[in-house]
Amino acid sequence: MLRHLKELKAYFNEEDISYQLTPAYMHRRNAAERAIQTFKDHFKAILCSCDPRFPLFYWCLLIPQAVLTLNLLRTSRLNPKLSAWSCLNGPYDYDAHPIAPLGTHVVMHQKPGQRATWAPSGIDGWYVGPDFERYRCYTCINWRTHKVVHPDTVAWFPHQVHMPTSSTTEVLSQAIADLAEALVQHDPSALLPPNQSFSSPTLSRLNDIFPDPNAEPAPTCKPGPSSKSVPPAPLLRVPEPPAEDATTPRTSNRQSLPCPPPAPQPPAPPGPHCPADPDLHP
Repeated sequence: MLRHLKELKAYFNEEDISYQLTPAYMHRRNAAERAIQTFKDHFKAILCSCDPRFPLFYWCLLIPQAVLTLNLLRTSRLNPKLSAWSCLNGPYDYDAHPIAPLGTHVVMHQKPGQRATWAPSGIDGWYVGPDFERYRCYTCINWRTHKVVHPDTVAWFPHQVHMPTSSTTEVLSQAIADLAEALVQHDPSALLPPNQSFSSPTLSRLNDIFPDPNAEPAPTCKPGPSSKSVPPAPLLRVPEPPAEDATTPRTSNRQSLPCPPPAPQPPAPPGPHCPADPDLHP
């Protein structure tokens, strides 16, 4: 190793090529070492996300998609607006070569010419990457024969990520829509009885109960502050005089009763400190 390093230095000196040596045991100073470390971290993450039953001796078959996904995530040094894969191979066509998580359990569909008459239509396998030579095909491993096959139709069974399905609300909405359409547009060849049967009133009530779920609800006008119902004012106990007699003084027919005179108050007794009346003598 040292002999080759000396020869390389001698060649650089003869050709007047400037060079610099990176510090020992400092991989982050070397771009190649940093790229190797990045790929190792990426590949270890792929192995950890595989199905626990996936045989690890198939790791070499996972490298093509690992290189693909890593270069799709990394930016190009020539054009930072493009990925490293797009800079070297052009835009990746996901429609022609779909990808999925590596090491996923799949059930591969077998064509009638590939199976016996009463054999199952699907066989178990492992997904190990896309097939870059065939349109919309996958590279899989057959569980039984351990051979590499390239099916075009597979069913996915991931162990960590649940496949997206319709929610309960979506299923009920679709069932209501189908029922409402079947009640409105009756097909004579359908299993539902005709409208002239005894169940016609029942079907009509169901049609009223299940409106079209896709129809937009009618806009409701919210009452504003000016549209609130104001209760009428209470009637006056004394009616207002007519307009022509508005200048006349208001009189009352009631006779005013004389007020009773105030009752005489007894004189207050003298207090202990108050002097007695000087006019009173014992």
